[in-house]
Amino acid sequence: MLRKLGVDRFLAWNTAKSAHGVWRLSGSPALTKALPNRYFRNLGLPELAAR
Repeated sequence: MLRKLGVDRFLAWNTAKSAHGVWRLSGSPALTKALPNRYFRNLGLPELAAR
């Protein structure tokens, strides 16, 4: 799925094989590239952080 969302092969592989949990990986370079804030805005989700 990371590859489909534009993450390069090496970074996607390193993220997928990581032993860290999902909460720790949520701020990883792969996920911030694959799921930027605009992705969630387009889903209609409210922002939790103040601008």
